[in-house]
Amino acid sequence: MNPANYFDNAATTYLHPDVREVMLPWLGMHAGNPRSIHSWGQQAHHAVEDARARIAELLNLEDPSQITFTSGATEACNTIIHLLDPETAQVSPFEHSAMRVPAKLKNIPFSTERNQKNQILIACSNETGILYSTQNPWFCDATQAIGKIPFDLNLTNAASLSAHKLHGPMGVGILYLKDPTLLQESNSHQAGGGQEQGRRAGTLNVPGIIGMAKALEIAVLNQEQNHIHASSLRELLKSELQQYKFNESENQSPFILSITIPGFTAQTLVQEVDRHRFAISSGAACSSQSTEPSPVLKALGLSDTEAMSTIRISFSEQNTPESCANLAKIIKTAIKDIRP
Repeated sequence: MNPANYFDNAATTYLHPDVREVMLPWLGMHAGNPRSIHSWGQQAHHAVEDARARIAELLNLEDPSQITFTSGATEACNTIIHLLDPETAQVSPFEHSAMRVPAKLKNIPFSTERNQKNQILIACSNETGILYSTQNPWFCDATQAIGKIPFDLNLTNAASLSAHKLHGPMGVGILYLKDPTLLQESNSHQAGGGQEQGRRAGTLNVPGIIGMAKALEIAVLNQEQNHIHASSLRELLKSELQQYKFNESENQSPFILSITIPGFTAQTLVQEVDRHRFAISSGAACSSQSTEPSPVLKALGLSDTEAMSTIRISFSEQNTPESCANLAKIIKTAIKDIRP
């Protein structure tokens, strides 16, 4: 399959070749649990701590101890929800399900009003690319922002991110805490083993952590260039599909384009586009097979029918103007063929 035809980068991205290269020794030649005291274990421990220090440097953090390695942003979001008091917290209605579902289970209210101490607000909507982080919330899901748009973690008390959204490996991410002592073994969402200073139990994903550090390094180095590239591709598709409704704002990530195309379900269009070996999505990957309308799109004011007719196109540096033009043709042809 042609990577240039893959337009579902908000779900996951291709692993960068340089990331794969630094991970390979830790998938074969090297062994050792970072908690073991022998030389194999200590080699792994030093590699993890070097990666932590490099990530802290790339994110302009005060101290590497502010980083807790997790299995991804979902775990980080759940950990934060576990810490919060429903009486003093609130969650925006634009959150990814990794935050929205556990918040609902804990009876934390949803609101756009900023009148609570512990405000949770996504940095960049994974469904629309709309940016929400300018008001400096207490916790911010920065998964679609880090390495793509200017974002200062120091303006929040806590944040999450996943490596696989920026050409890193799946199954590894970060929980950032400005004050790391907020999370202890006594209140940890995951305890038993003492890893990560007791903040998150479980054997560390050494290859993943090393790969994440490299992926972040590459993303930060190329952030401005990739931002310009994504902007040009997004504008190209908008011009080709200008007769449809774009779900966006003035404060917008160029890496995501949300389009409402009335007359049929988005899932049908996704499948038709896939027949031509192009990948788009009908929303977040974790809920793309759902038959229910997106709560995020409904919170933006879309009707159930409009939400179910909305597709998401998301970009990376692997997409090209030619692949964008071809995608636009395929979408228009598919709409003509599918519509009754």
